[in-house]
Amino acid sequence: MEKYPLYTRRYLEKFYTFGNNDLGEPNRFQTIYIFDLSTDTWIFKETKSKTGQYPEDRDEESFSFSKNFGYRNGGDTESEFLADIWKIDLETLEWCQIDYVYSFYIYTLQTDIYFHPTSVVEDTYLFSFDRDVQDSNYHNLLKRFILRPQTLYRQCLEKISRYPNSRYLIASFPITIASGLNFVN
Repeated sequence: MEKYPLYTRRYLEKFYTFGNNDLGEPNRFQTIYIFDLSTDTWIFKETKSKTGQYPEDRDEESFSFSKNFGYRNGGDTESEFLADIWKIDLETLEWCQIDYVYSFYIYTLQTDIYFHPTSVVEDTYLFSFDRDVQDSNYHNLLKRFILRPQTLYRQCLEKISRYPNSRYLIASFPITIASGLNFVN
């Protein structure tokens, strides 16, 4: 029997599980198994969606988590590869599809990667290792998707940190900016 990944997240004394398509359950994103650590019991809960839409059943998707949110993306069905991103709020168990901004290819990796692991950074970016097939050649790429715009403050910190002489000007920065730049011990 082929096994599929099981994605998990511990949040507020509960253990949320996603995936496990080998159970053969249709509409597997409309329900979720949760282990309640305080009562030592499994709970089976329905998820919600304001639009009535849920992620399509699929294989080889990726999940990553940040705070109380889970981000599910990609994967394939029997007929197509998917490039969507869905967010679930672990407090409300509500799904919503994210209109993301694909930022750019960051770096081409030199090794083969068969699945696309993801990671959420600063609740703003979803990074994904993907395989791109062009002319029967495989290219492994690190992609960045913007899940939500950065604050103006964070954008300014990034610009300042890229300035070549910013480390030498540290004494002139207010302490909050210097600490945001990680120049202060």
